[in-house]
Order: sequence, then structure tokens, then C-alpha cells
Amino acid sequence: MKKCNYCNIYISGKRNHCPLCNNALEGEATSPHWPGMKRLRLKGFIYKLQAFLVLATIIICLALDFLMDVRGERHWSIVVLIWGLGIEGMVRHFIRRRLSAAAIITDIALAITVLLLITGRLLDFLYPIATYVAPYTIAALLLTNLILALIDKKGNALVYLLGNILMGMIPYVIYKLMKMAVPLSWTICLTVSIVVLLGICIFRGRSVKSELEKRLNM
Repeated sequence: MKKCNYCNIYISGKRNHCPLCNNALEGEATSPHWPGMKRLRLKGFIYKLQAFLVLATIIICLALDFLMDVRGERHWSIVVLIWGLGIEGMVRHFIRRRLSAAAIITDIALAITVLLLITGRLLDFLYPIATYVAPYTIAALLLTNLILALIDKKGNALVYLLGNILMGMIPYVIYKLMKMAVPLSWTICLTVSIVVLLGICIFRGRSVKSELEKRLNM
């Protein structure tokens, strides 16, 4: 173990200088008490690299579209900006939190669906996204989270499943309240929501009751 003669303390590890006075240490190095940070440093570097590439791409697209006055009916740079910020937000979200499989699948699917809806609104193809992509994505999420909720003993997937059920029902109700014709896709999504709700109540009835009481403070 290394020693600092000035502070009269022993320092473990492979440091060459005292952490208190910065004088040179004497003696033989020992194994450090704490594990190395190479893996975390690599993750940090990868995150910074992707953040730089995303932001650089956004700036280049904005420059080409606006600063260089590229004429066109649509500003593609705005779409790139929205997707870049959306991807960056998802990466930060996943890095900072320890998420379950249900949370990861739900967050990714919903984030991409929202980005597609915004893109469709900007580029004039909102109808197929809102009519087909969104309802079938929610229906697929319902079935996936149902399976996860049935095999998950900790109950982490149940709250996401209940949220997906509401998301599958609300658009149908909105169509009816606005007295508009309900697309077949949203009718299918409603049907899947009801079937999934029935299934989870049968197989996990007590867990559903407990989760609702906890969320509603009952």
C-alpha cells in the first residue's frame, strides 16, 4: 500500500499522488477498492457522440433549408428537427431511468406514433397515420402488454396495460361525441381493448383492483 509521508496516511489503489496534498506517494500499488469506470465512460462517450451527430444533423438541415433559402413547398428541416429532438429525448429518458420491458415497448411505440402524427400533419399525410398506424399500434401494444402483465410477477406491466386500454377506447368515444363516422381500425382497436380488459380482469382481477385503488387513492 502506498503512503504519503507528508500527511502520514496510507492510500490503496494505484494513485501516484496524495488526494489531500498532491505530494508523490511512496510504496507499492494495491488493487483499488472500487471497480473501474471504463464501461460508464464508454456509455457516456457513446451518448455524447450520438447527441453531437443528432444536433449537427439538425443544424445542417436548418442551414440548408432556411439560411441558404432553399425554395420548396415543405420545410423538411422541421421534420428532421422534430425527429432529432424526439430521438434525443427518448435516449435521455432510457439512460436516466431503469425501465421494465413494458415501459420500454410502450414508450418507444407511443413516441414514434406521436412523431409520425406530427410528421403527417406537416407533410400532408396525416389521415393514414391517424386512421391506420395509430390504432393498430395501440392494438399491438395492448396484446403485447397483456402477455407481459400475465407473466410479470412484480406487476410493473399492469399499469401500462391499463393505460393502453384507455388509449384504445378514448378515440372511439371522441368520434362518437363529434358525431363522425368511426373508422374500422378504431372499432377494431376498441374491440381489442375490451377483450384485453376482460382477460386481465379474469386472470389478474385482484391485481387490477389493487392497482386501481393505489392510483386513485381509494
